[in-house]
Amino acid sequence: MILKHKVKIFVLLFALAGCRAEETELVILSLNDIHSHIDDLDKVAAYVSEQRKLHPNVLLLSAGDLFSGNPVVDYYADKGYPIIDLMNDLHFDASTLGNHEFDYGQEALAMRIAQAGFPFICANISVDSSPIPTLRPYVVFTKSGEKIGVVGLTQERPEAHTERIGKLHFSNPQSEFEKYAPLRKKSNLLLALTHVGVPQDSLLAERFGEIDVIVGGHTHTRLDSGMLVNGVLITQADRYVSCIGRTTVKFRSGRVVSKRCCLVNVAQLTQRDTLVSRKIRAYNSNPALMRTVATLADTIYGQVNVGNFFCDAVRSATGVDIVLQNVKGIRVSALHAGEVTMSNLYHADPFGNELVRFNLTEADLKQLIKDAYLHFDRIDLCVSGITYKIRPVGSDAEVSIALTGGKPLNPNKRYSVAMNSYMSTKPSEYTLPLGDKGEGLGVTTVEAAVNYLEKHRNIRYTSPVRGEILHID
Repeated sequence: MILKHKVKIFVLLFALAGCRAEETELVILSLNDIHSHIDDLDKVAAYVSEQRKLHPNVLLLSAGDLFSGNPVVDYYADKGYPIIDLMNDLHFDASTLGNHEFDYGQEALAMRIAQAGFPFICANISVDSSPIPTLRPYVVFTKSGEKIGVVGLTQERPEAHTERIGKLHFSNPQSEFEKYAPLRKKSNLLLALTHVGVPQDSLLAERFGEIDVIVGGHTHTRLDSGMLVNGVLITQADRYVSCIGRTTVKFRSGRVVSKRCCLVNVAQLTQRDTLVSRKIRAYNSNPALMRTVATLADTIYGQVNVGNFFCDAVRSATGVDIVLQNVKGIRVSALHAGEVTMSNLYHADPFGNELVRFNLTEADLKQLIKDAYLHFDRIDLCVSGITYKIRPVGSDAEVSIALTGGKPLNPNKRYSVAMNSYMSTKPSEYTLPLGDKGEGLGVTTVEAAVNYLEKHRNIRYTSPVRGEILHID
């Protein structure tokens, strides 16, 4: 009798020990800053499908910036439709909002949100009086009994065209997250899905150690094995579908016992999803984008030189004295020798911003160039019609400007200056005369460039240094 009781107790203890030792594994797959790069999504689809077969608990997340970067998507008749269509085929579980989600305007974004078979989540946006629907701040997934709370966050001041932001209100991500931190007590894992960049993710982690994982975007950072801050695992997977973030979390008795991250190199994947491949080929078959506009004799290397090339084309097409272009508005590192297609030009400048003309004095131009340099701590302006030099002086800077050819500017003259409308609405970055909104020219940078290129056809282009920093030894 005593022996039977001992056997029962042993069996019970063994069973309980087995329960305690049982682990649940969650695999979080993520992309960030896709920027309309669809060509390798068939590889991602095949990889995700394989992971879902191998693991019962998989989440597929996007950390924002789905749009702006590929004319096939950005200039589709229904702007942005292809990327959401393909994401639906991949069965994404959620996405947060990136700053470039606003590039097509609020009505277009509202249509893409309606099209999506997955939720867009963002806790720090208010959409009153907007066509954008009210977004859920978070979503809770249940995988094998484990509850995963996912909170979405975006920038407090999205780096987007002011007119496309309109009356949308964005609160501080950290302050807003505080409302949802208690979600940790109701979840086995708390994940922040953010589009604020690694520095801001680090501040979020320092303040809220109860976050288990941050899946982030915006800064296009490659974190090969993640980054641990205050016990929080911060992940980011480069950009343009070059990598898939793969974060593995293990639970024991409902508690997180391990979490690790690695990046999957998409270029090394060999399998492609047939259905998604077929759709990508169909979307890429746009003859209007393949139209040849001109021929380049030599490759134009470097973002700044490509920007200078656009500035020269715009100045010729519009007849203004001076053209300015922000470097970050140019999204390619070269225009290659040979045929220049509409697709090449749209890849270089995917934003479709209208050109705006101002009448500026030499003093106005110096202030604009100086403030842009101090804001970005680097050369930021491609130009045509002038050259400029910046001499850092402590925390300030001195700027000198000359017309092309070296002639000084007339301090009593107002020069006609064209720039894109993004620059004209960013006073924190580009200082313009107070109250002067400029005159819209009714043409975009690319349209003006096409006007110039179609007249010249065969281009031999060289660009000497037009902006430089003079350092005192």
